Amino acid sequence: METERLKIIYPEEKHIADIISFYKENSDFLKQWEPKRPLYFFKELYWRENISKMQNCNHKKFCLRVLLYLKENEQFLGIVNFIQTTQAKSSFRVGYKLGENFQGNGYMLEALSYLIDKIFNDGYDIDKIFGNCLKRNHKSLSLLKRLGFKETDKEVKVEIDGLIQNHIELALFKSLQI
Repeated sequence: METERLKIIYPEEKHIADIISFYKENSDFLKQWEPKRPLYFFKELYWRENISKMQNCNHKKFCLRVLLYLKENEQFLGIVNFIQTTQAKSSFRVGYKLGENFQGNGYMLEALSYLIDKIFNDGYDIDKIFGNCLKRNHKSLSLLKRLGFKETDKEVKVEIDGLIQNHIELALFKSLQI
């Protein structure tokens, strides 16, 4: 899959080194937004098993889990995950991360716009997508709103860097897409 500036790739074992490097290089930046990672998270064996699960999930369209690369130089930018929610089989929850050095260039807007269109119009039986974000994560909140997500009245508790924190829940409905 491609957009104007990005290659959007289904994960394979050949991408493990890129994924591990991404998390190691961005660990200080990402820890303010993510759960604490156990040591095995940074090991090849973990990612070998995880990629196998990702591939199976992608194949069955229970999720859409992809890697982002710059088209011009094949540089690894980040990760996007749409995973089926426990609320309903017809909904996904989106999660995404972009390397600190790639923030502010519109890459995630470009990727999510493309992927949301794919989910709503390309054989996924999904009619809504949820996204969570911390109130203080202004970039993420702004991104989701630019994509058409609306705040719900629900707060979601998520573990971030070892602490349970309240997140704003936002939702995007297929029926409201233009």
